[in-house]
Amino acid sequence: MQLTAAPALFIGLGARVFLDFLTNSVDAASPKRSILLGVWQGIGLHHTLTTYTEILPFAIAIVLAHSAIDFSFAGDYFKSICILLGVVAGGLCTEVLSNLIDNKLSETTKQSRDPSNRALKHLAEERQKLFQSTLDRETSQIARDEKFRQQLSDITSVGTDSELMRMNRSMTPLEREVARLRARASLADSERRRYKEERKWALEQGNEARASQMRWQVKKYTALMQSFNRQADEQLIEAANTRRGIRPTEAGVLQSRGGSSQETRSRRATEVDGSQSRGGSTQDTRSRRHTEAGVPQSRGGSSQETRSSKRQNTSSHSYPHVPPS
Repeated sequence: MQLTAAPALFIGLGARVFLDFLTNSVDAASPKRSILLGVWQGIGLHHTLTTYTEILPFAIAIVLAHSAIDFSFAGDYFKSICILLGVVAGGLCTEVLSNLIDNKLSETTKQSRDPSNRALKHLAEERQKLFQSTLDRETSQIARDEKFRQQLSDITSVGTDSELMRMNRSMTPLEREVARLRARASLADSERRRYKEERKWALEQGNEARASQMRWQVKKYTALMQSFNRQADEQLIEAANTRRGIRPTEAGVLQSRGGSSQETRSRRATEVDGSQSRGGSTQDTRSRRHTEAGVPQSRGGSSQETRSSKRQNTSSHSYPHVPPS
């Protein structure tokens, strides 16, 4: 049902017409009362037209019958014209007020009954703000990158005369070269950490393409950092070997010889342990032999005593004792 201002106007003006009829404060033939009565009837017709269409013919018939009765009894054309003008004015005014009120109420009702539209609108605004902030941040980041590239076109371009290198004049060429490599490695590490943070931020924002690009940059600068550090270490090792009078090829040979000599020493230690165990077994064998040699000697002594006793017995039997005569 369409909500209009007709019912309120119809009830209010109807109460006013009823009071005028009861009190007779206004002359029945006055134009004011005729126009008020016509406006009330026009409001009723408008409300019937917009709400109860099926009884509209009956309402029109009632209005026409009332006008005909007044004209037939009073015979006043002016009163009938005022009533008709009031009907038209009441219908038009009610239509205008109903449209204004209905549009206002429909907008309010639509906003209150459709929270999803408000949520979608709010979400769209938030996305627009987020996109704008992301675009501004990327623009500022690109500007910073361009500025940094203007100051330092490439990490590999850092030389001993660069402003990033704060070197002492007393440093040797080798120390300068090592410091230059360390500076390159430090710059590569800084870039690696920066791109790592950007990749983390891109993943949080859901930007997979930029995250993949940042991952490639992280790998690139990680490899550069490791390469520069390895070159610096090789320079230091080569310088140390040069001071000791060892060429790079001889250093590798000495390392291999050192390994073989160590193996020889371990083998010799094993052989010494084996010989010690063999010496112990030889000593046991010798003591056993001495023991066995002592046993025959004791046997020889006992056999010699047996022989002497046998000789004495033989001599006593060969030469019997002769008593003196």
